[in-house]
Amino acid sequence: MDEHPRATLAVLVAAPVAILCLWLWSLNLPAMSKIPGPWYLKFTTLFVKYHQFRGSTTLWAYGLHLKYGPVVQIGSNEISFASFTATKQIYNTGNRDFGKTEIYHLFKQEGHINLFTAFDAGKHAEIRKQLADRYSNSTVLKSEILHKITERAETFTAKCVAAGSADVYSWFLPQSIGLEKGGAMIRDYVKQTLDAGGHADFTLAAKLLNLPTFDRSLAVSECLDHIAAGIETTGDTLCWLMWELSQPKHQDKVDKLRTELLSRQPDQGLDALPYLVAVVQEALRLWAPGTVQLPRYVPDGGRHMDGYFVPGHTIVGVTSYSMHRLDTSVFPNPHEFLPERWLDPEGNSERMRLFFAFGMGARTCIGKNLAMAEMRACLNAVYSRYRTRPAADMTASMDLDDVVLSTRPRGMCCKLEFVPWEKDSGVKQTV
Repeated sequence: MDEHPRATLAVLVAAPVAILCLWLWSLNLPAMSKIPGPWYLKFTTLFVKYHQFRGSTTLWAYGLHLKYGPVVQIGSNEISFASFTATKQIYNTGNRDFGKTEIYHLFKQEGHINLFTAFDAGKHAEIRKQLADRYSNSTVLKSEILHKITERAETFTAKCVAAGSADVYSWFLPQSIGLEKGGAMIRDYVKQTLDAGGHADFTLAAKLLNLPTFDRSLAVSECLDHIAAGIETTGDTLCWLMWELSQPKHQDKVDKLRTELLSRQPDQGLDALPYLVAVVQEALRLWAPGTVQLPRYVPDGGRHMDGYFVPGHTIVGVTSYSMHRLDTSVFPNPHEFLPERWLDPEGNSERMRLFFAFGMGARTCIGKNLAMAEMRACLNAVYSRYRTRPAADMTASMDLDDVVLSTRPRGMCCKLEFVPWEKDSGVKQTV
């Protein structure tokens, strides 16, 4: 076949495609045409779907933000934001009209909605009001709860030490029993626990059982949701944090952390240790429980957002990954692990404005106080007695991997060795 028929065929194929693309483009013209981003992303969702499939959406979107700024179009009907104003507009209490997208249906438990999956703002507010006191800081810091958290942190540390080298990822996010079998085990445990009765007054189970509108299946759904959230979020952040603290370049920070832990007074809570708190805060900045975009629909009629008009039913969202890195005037050296940045009172209000590790507004993670208490307890149990270092056979990738609305290390493995500290003289340890 000569070149002329080939060229003719190419034109015949390309012309309808071009016309279709122009027609799709015209649907949101002129509003969407003004939004920054690569021109080809305005015609299709294929690129964002591809990165979702690969688990690379967060890093891909961050790269686009670096090039185009805090507002970038990542698909024909999807925009990523990385600013405080957009975050407040999308997620704040007063803007309940930005509804959740259908992806949240994946997180229903037992076929029922729960606090995380509630689409209706009124229903969400009702559930949160009923359960919020279970996760208040005053409740989490009760001696009974702290004792259990500390006990589990000590058990984790002892088992890792006994193993010589341990895959902390498998401890924080157990995969060995399999998703289906593990889910069934947890479901049975929740049902048996609720049925057993005799729960302490401050527990979630006691609150659910004593609700005037108690429904066993709804209670099971709520408990399963909270367990899943606690495992898949706190575990991810702790895994990355311990990996970072195992690197030779950070041993001065580990020394500083240990000194503070060993100097703690018997009546002093872990939440009163400035450097420990800063280490946890910096870990949450770098590896927030869910770094991926939390998608919402723009209400009918559209909204003006960060200087652009966004049509109704456009998917919008913010990622903590971009929020915690893009503005280098607030977060200098954004990819560096620098707990010291949180000890400087200057600029702290701006840092906290952009801090999105637990979300914002009415949908802020209800379990954030518990998550931070668990992280502090784990760090105390480990680093008051041991250094950690990468195991000799640790080759798995620790790169970020998106999994629906959460993230994990791509290699799903983090093997560390726990090395006892040399005995220090004159320093009394408080555990």
